[in-house]
Amino acid sequence: MLLIAEKESHAEVSFLDTLARGIPRAYAILFFSANLRLGWWLFAVSLFTPSIGLSGLAAVVAATALGWWLGYDRANLRNGFMLFNPLLVGLTVGYLHQCYFFTPPIFALIWGTAVAGSFFVSIMMQAWVGWHFGLSAHSLPSVAVTYALCLAGHHLFGPAMPPATAPVAWLQLPFQPFDLSFSKSLFQAFGSIIYQPHPLPGILIFIGLALTSPLTTLVASAACAAGILTLQTLGMSPQSVYLIGDYNFILCGIALGASYFVTSASSLLLAITGSIFTALFGVAMVSALRYFDLPGSA
Repeated sequence: MLLIAEKESHAEVSFLDTLARGIPRAYAILFFSANLRLGWWLFAVSLFTPSIGLSGLAAVVAATALGWWLGYDRANLRNGFMLFNPLLVGLTVGYLHQCYFFTPPIFALIWGTAVAGSFFVSIMMQAWVGWHFGLSAHSLPSVAVTYALCLAGHHLFGPAMPPATAPVAWLQLPFQPFDLSFSKSLFQAFGSIIYQPHPLPGILIFIGLALTSPLTTLVASAACAAGILTLQTLGMSPQSVYLIGDYNFILCGIALGASYFVTSASSLLLAITGSIFTALFGVAMVSALRYFDLPGSA
């Protein structure tokens, strides 16, 4: 993420103030933003599935407390730079809990180890990638920890199968035009970034992002549409599009079209091209990772 750490004043910044700024920015960074209102909006949407949303929030609080106690750069805690990977891992553990129904001791063990591990892995990978390539590690630390969790869960508890219950109807919006596979896949992609793969959360996230940055929303939507249409052209079903990781199209679009380059016709074309390549690469990744029961994460 191309975010510049804010400068601290000479006055001592309190832990609660660090939390008040770090929590929303950890969420906002998922969309390459530092907007506090967008961050709080994303947090609220994540609570549509309380067990997942609260697990993510607790992960951010725990990572902030750990970094504060160990004396890490508080500017990078306040701007969410050290917190968004633990957030993603916390959301992942909340999702896995729905699959495996962990007992409280097992959940506490897995959640605590994963959150602390993702915090330190994030610091290590950010430093290494920054030193050698001058880039950010983005969400690679959370992907590494997520894959470790999925492999361990598969060995200990079997395949991670979501509970066989009917989805909440009001999250699905079972009326036109959202019964259309394309529009449903598009909004599901926005929701999937925070483990809310349903049309209504996706629409709310889309609105929040549009109010914050219309250009970013335009680029993200165009890239996501290009990726989804590529997969549909290849004959893939909406469920297959979701399994490939449709949110990757959004992240690719924002990175290439609005983050690393100034938004323009050229960057929009680059974002769309990158999304089409991401779709093809995603098919290859899912094909390879299916032997390990792993998702095609960002």
